[in-house]
Amino acid sequence: MLTKAMSLPENHAKKPLTPNESSSDLINIQSSGFKYGVKYFNSPKSGWLLDILIEVLTPKNPEHSTENISLDFSFLIQLGGVYVNHKRCQDLHFSVTIHDLIRVHTQPRRYNVNYSWTQLIQYECEDFLVLNKPSGLPSHPSVDNAIENSLTQLSLATHQPLFVTHRLDTLTSGLIIYGKKTEFVHSFNTQLQKKQITKKYVALLHPLTYSNQLEDVYLSKSIIHYMEKSPRAPKQVSQNYQENWDICELKIESQIGSSTSSTTLQSPQLKSLLTIQNELIKTNAIQTNLIWIKINLLTGRTHQIRAQMANIGYPVLNDPVYGQPIPLLGDQLGLKAQEIEFQWANKIFKFQLDENFDHLLKKSSTC
Repeated sequence: MLTKAMSLPENHAKKPLTPNESSSDLINIQSSGFKYGVKYFNSPKSGWLLDILIEVLTPKNPEHSTENISLDFSFLIQLGGVYVNHKRCQDLHFSVTIHDLIRVHTQPRRYNVNYSWTQLIQYECEDFLVLNKPSGLPSHPSVDNAIENSLTQLSLATHQPLFVTHRLDTLTSGLIIYGKKTEFVHSFNTQLQKKQITKKYVALLHPLTYSNQLEDVYLSKSIIHYMEKSPRAPKQVSQNYQENWDICELKIESQIGSSTSSTTLQSPQLKSLLTIQNELIKTNAIQTNLIWIKINLLTGRTHQIRAQMANIGYPVLNDPVYGQPIPLLGDQLGLKAQEIEFQWANKIFKFQLDENFDHLLKKSSTC
């Protein structure tokens, strides 16, 4: 977890600014990044990065003290929200030269990292480890926050460098593999490219259309869409072929609804579904029955399952981007990476979590 901003070195105030290197008092500060408050400018002088940030970005407002603002910018540097010449800078002792391009994410996205990380490890060997990633946390550093993510936190908790092999959406919980050796990462990525890795998910769906039917509506076993190539969310998908769009394919292996026959009434999946559904109906949060499905993900696009299911009218429960703008059950998504299978060192490794969603009715665990 990110600790309190470090104090500056003793010689911080002693380093002089280079004479006659200051530009005019009018500095061209440009903004972008929507709600994340991205600001960028060319440094008007040489000196300590922190000093430059305070001088250029501090509002000329007597209500703000230099000390408080200094701590804020120190925090932004440590968090990984400051870039110099397109490179992330987390060094509080860093000095810049005149005209260096500085970019600052003044409103970085923040995430809860207060978990017992070692207890979330499902398996570990000398080559890789398997984590049960919590919902609501990036699986790797983001552009405005290099600290509050499962990769960095797990590296800190286990005192070792770890490497990304694949990704999970921030809101998706479940199994994710981190490599310890580059050889493993290369092998895993090769298997991904050749579609030799099996990734299965379980999801709770919230149908958008109310139905009085007593029988559950069964979804197609094979769902194919085409996704527009764009870094922005929500992702745009179409059931019709679109030139230069990426194909998205998944298969629904099993499905359970509240009208499922009595032969499966004792299944933990149905019990979990009914418990959550009854809780939401009781509070008038929903008027439609929920559906539980298990998915074999054949292609791995960003937001793929969420975008595809929303497109056919069955968004994932509690999805603020593709479903409910106001979360119904806290901040956790009804989508879990439940199973993964791959090969390494002439062995087949298969890892699984339970298939229910009891955790949706519980508050996020902290330590």
